[in-house]
Amino acid sequence: MEVQNYQDLYNLLGFEYVLDQRGRLDIFREGSFDLVMSAGVLEHVYAKDASDFVHGIAVLLKPGGYSVHSINIRDHLRQYDLSVSTKQYLRYTNWIWSSCFENDVQYINRIQRSEWLKLFGKAGLTLVEEELKMDDLSNLKVANAYQEYDENDLRCGGLNLVHRKPL
Repeated sequence: MEVQNYQDLYNLLGFEYVLDQRGRLDIFREGSFDLVMSAGVLEHVYAKDASDFVHGIAVLLKPGGYSVHSINIRDHLRQYDLSVSTKQYLRYTNWIWSSCFENDVQYINRIQRSEWLKLFGKAGLTLVEEELKMDDLSNLKVANAYQEYDENDLRCGGLNLVHRKPL
């Protein structure tokens, strides 16, 4: 069968494309998925909603189901300006970031590795595997607000996580 577009592909695979304009997961039935996965999505969930969103992922999973996510923790400015640090946003206080850089067009939440791990743990998911992609931040002056984070948090630019919902 020849595939001409995404709808053809979805039909071939038995997939259904679903888009909730609010970005909510409660449109799905509890415990209805064996796997919930994302790539390049979670860094765009509003920080204030991240805990509820991760909890929603856990609710959707069947017991024994997996949650697999690739999170780009880098500053997305780097995609447009290679002269800046991969984690340029660490230079700025929350006030400066929200006043000068944060936007709804390409929102990034600045949630760090340890915070993601806590959110998934709080949602009742067990860490199965973690892969870190570490960046060189030797020339970056980190704002005081980020001094509490360890080197794994600060240097982590890419984070791949696999969690499992207990049986």
